[in-house]
Amino acid sequence: MPAATAKTTQTQSKPEKVKVNKTVVLKPIATTRFTTETHVQFNRFGAAKGVHWYGTPKRAPQTIDMGHGTIVIEMNNTENKIEGIGLIAADGYHRRQPIYHEPSWCRHTYRRESWLSPAELQERMSKDHWEMLHRFMFKSIHNQKRWNGITGWNCHNAELTTVLLRLRQELLLRVDVGRRALIDDTASSSAAVHPRPVDPAAWSPTPQHPDPTPLAQYPGSTKSCNTC
Repeated sequence: MPAATAKTTQTQSKPEKVKVNKTVVLKPIATTRFTTETHVQFNRFGAAKGVHWYGTPKRAPQTIDMGHGTIVIEMNNTENKIEGIGLIAADGYHRRQPIYHEPSWCRHTYRRESWLSPAELQERMSKDHWEMLHRFMFKSIHNQKRWNGITGWNCHNAELTTVLLRLRQELLLRVDVGRRALIDDTASSSAAVHPRPVDPAAWSPTPQHPDPTPLAQYPGSTKSCNTC
């Protein structure tokens, strides 16, 4: 009989999992949604208080860069148009305020520090960039219409991203010096991650400063809540 061969069992050790520290890049651009009706309510409340507040059913995500100021693209989902771009900061958070007729739409609120109207945006953006922004917001396969509250947005067009970041810088410069210093301090503190509530009555609106950035510096210049 042939000699029996001993069976050898080889144990294969599983490779060790290497933990990779992922760097989270905070988003400087966000979006929020209105209907025509809720946009009227939003402006009515802002006019009565002297300052506008974005109302949302849930807290804004920690992936947006509120510590250094985040721009918020205001979308009108009824008419598929942009109503302006505002700026929010980490220390501008407050709990429920009666912005909308439906209380659940404004459980959390964020103060709009400064704002650019559609007319001002069209002066600072080329026609192509303005139309591209509308297409990304309302008509592309990754449109922002069906999200909820304030959400971060990654713009995949480099030129448009540059334009929006320069608009962000202008909105920061429109905030008065005292408020801007407070935003800078908040950016380096834990409040940038866990914003502290503020009393809306304790804050008074600041005047809008002239546009500090020449237009020539701008490139090209010459899931189902549509309520808040």
